[in-house]
Amino acid sequence: MLTSIKTGNAITTALVIAMFIYLFVKLNIKFIIRQFTIIIFTIFTPIAAGLWIINRNVTAAMIWAGQIIMNIFMQAIYCFLFLIYLAFLPSRWRLGS
Repeated sequence: MLTSIKTGNAITTALVIAMFIYLFVKLNIKFIIRQFTIIIFTIFTPIAAGLWIINRNVTAAMIWAGQIIMNIFMQAIYCFLFLIYLAFLPSRWRLGS
């Protein structure tokens, strides 16, 4: 996909490709951190459940639930936003074209 980007100017093309590389690296780092976060939250699930059983007003259990749900659905949200972004690109820049 990056090799098919042509803007008509070599410097502009290099800047656009650099921007896509930056976004690719940034998103991959976020997803790697997200994977470790989900593993840690899964390990602490019994502790959060025990605290919630003892006292249903535990703030930690609410924070835990919110964070694990956000981390689980973050990849789907990024995919949805990427599809919206692709809808605005010219058809010659889309994947598979």
